[in-house]
Amino acid sequence: MASTVDVSGSVRFDLPSGTVRLADDEKGLLVPAAVLSALVASAPADARARIGRDLGAHLGRGVARRAGSARSLLEGGIEDALSLLAAELAVAGLGSCHLERWGKAMVVCVADSPLAGAAEFLAHVVEGALATATGRPLACTRLAEDGVVRLLVSSEGTASRVRQWLSQGTSYGEALVRIQGGGS
Repeated sequence: MASTVDVSGSVRFDLPSGTVRLADDEKGLLVPAAVLSALVASAPADARARIGRDLGAHLGRGVARRAGSARSLLEGGIEDALSLLAAELAVAGLGSCHLERWGKAMVVCVADSPLAGAAEFLAHVVEGALATATGRPLACTRLAEDGVVRLLVSSEGTASRVRQWLSQGTSYGEALVRIQGGGS
């Protein structure tokens, strides 16, 4: 669905000045994925979280801009919102994404990310993007990283419970059943 999003003008190169401009006219930077991966891996956890959310906020502003407003985004439905998020992630080179619905639970799946082993960082990016785009507080929790990074989008309270269950060895499938009242 993201292929129907018009991404023209998302990145502009001004070779005489040596600059890259993003859609919001902010200066951009092309960085090899291995360099960003190394930076993310060596940064303290709080710095990774902040940088991921800041990058996500930039992407979220792009999502809201493409939707027209946060209100339009919320009124347009989750599939439209995810198409716009997928386009922003793709333009940034962070991978492709799709949505999995597990009953009431919404799981964003990011595939083909060049940031192997950086699932927590991607969770912060998606969290920052969705929170900024919608203007609503939310949390993203890494459920699994098995070639595809699966991220639960929820309230912070639900995220905290799910993180606790996962740390105790609960499978992500069972955790998703539990948050819907179907498990102990």
